Amino acid sequence: VGIARALIKDPAIIIFDEATSSLDAAVEAEIRDAINEASKGRTTVLIAHRFSTIRYANRIIVMEEGRVAGEGKHEDLYKSCPPYRRLVDHQVATI
Repeated sequence: VGIARALIKDPAIIIFDEATSSLDAAVEAEIRDAINEASKGRTTVLIAHRFSTIRYANRIIVMEEGRVAGEGKHEDLYKSCPPYRRLVDHQVATI
């Protein structure tokens, strides 16, 4: 409901804070697709711990202990940012 309300207002910037954290994988994928479609032509900030939520983002900023630990695309961060790699590896291992 909160996501729908945000999109109805047609803002230039949208911020989603753990918007899909309580959803199962199938529903998360549907919501993520809707967010991707609605985000076209606007700035969208996704705050998330789930790798599946952020994997295809244009720019990922990794925070660790209140500081920026890395910034870039998934492929680059996986190679160069140990905190990001640990997060991804942990989530992939639990699937």
